[in-house]
Amino acid sequence: MTDIRMPKLDGLELIKRLREETPDLPVVVMTGQTDMGDGALPEGKACRMLKKPIRLAELADVIDDLIGGDAGSIR
Repeated sequence: MTDIRMPKLDGLELIKRLREETPDLPVVVMTGQTDMGDGALPEGKACRMLKKPIRLAELADVIDDLIGGDAGSIR
């Protein structure tokens, strides 16, 4: 999980660097930016964006989708 806006290294650059090492790494991106659409994310199905504020149930659904698990028990 990463935020888009962070000091020194933004989330998109972090994802780029992580994907160089592990191309299929699932990533959840959090943002408070209302003007940012999913098209700003790197290519690949293992990357999802959540807009803040994030509900726990929404996060659990995204994690389930990305890793194929059952995070429903944390709701």
